[in-house]
Order: sequence, then C-alpha cells, then structure tokens
Amino acid sequence: MEKLMEEKKTTLWQEIKICRVDETNYPSDLKKIKDRPEVLYYRGNIDILNEHKSIAVVGSRKISAVGAKLAYNAGSIIGKNGFNLVNGLALGCDTEALKGTIAGGGRCIGILPAGLDDILPKSNQKLADEIVMKDGCLISEYPVGTPVKKYQYVRRDRLQSG
Repeated sequence: MEKLMEEKKTTLWQEIKICRVDETNYPSDLKKIKDRPEVLYYRGNIDILNEHKSIAVVGSRKISAVGAKLAYNAGSIIGKNGFNLVNGLALGCDTEALKGTIAGGGRCIGILPAGLDDILPKSNQKLADEIVMKDGCLISEYPVGTPVKKYQYVRRDRLQSG
C-alpha cells in the first residue's frame, strides 16, 4: 500500500498541466475577476473548482495556539460539509485550515505565488503533496522556474478571492 501511495505521489508531482481561459475546465469564477490569468498551471484535480463550492480561509502567519485550533476546526467543518478550502498554503492560519479540511474529508486548492516547482514555505511541501494526493489541486499563474517576488503574493490574493 505504501509503495502504491509513493507511486501515486511521484506521478502526480511529475505532471504540471496547463489550463487556458478558453478551456471548459478553466475555473468559471476566475473568469469573472479583473486581470484574470490567461493560463493557469496546475497539479491535481482542477475540475473541483467548477464542481463544488469553495471557501477561502486566510489569516495571520503568526498565530496563537487558540488561533491554530480555530483555523483547524474551521477547515474541518468546511471539509465535512463538502466545500473546497482555498488559500495560499502560507504558514499559520492557512496551514491549519488546510490540515483541518483534509482531516474532515474535504478537498483543498492551494494557490501559489511562484512556479509549482517552488512550494513556499518549504515546510509545507508535505502538505502540498497531500493536497494533490487527496484529490485537491495546486494552482499558479506562473510557469515552472518562476521565483517568487513580493508583488506576486498580492497578485495571488486576487485568485484566492476569485
């Protein structure tokens, strides 16, 4: 079983796909935002963005133990009720909400501020793997090899809200 999971993980992480704005699987809500990306790079199941309702949970990177528990519980409730959780895979609230959603049986969408080959923060690499393995999706508007710049975090926020 462990070998099968490792093979699935390797296969999923090798495949970075492209979705153009004129394709049917391009997220319909993202088509409505100002300055939408013409191309999305993704790993995992992009179709969940059009199949299910999504809720964005974002918050502070520096959180208390109580804040961590609240974010985890919010994610768990979201997952148990069949919603996707969307956020930027950041430390703190984002991480805890993602973990709660996965524990609650839900699916997650992580929107990254750089190419999909550069998971930030590095400490969330395992969580990013789990998102993809649990039928979720990682998305970026930047091609592989694009390093992160400060302004890209702000640009990512418009995708999270869309």
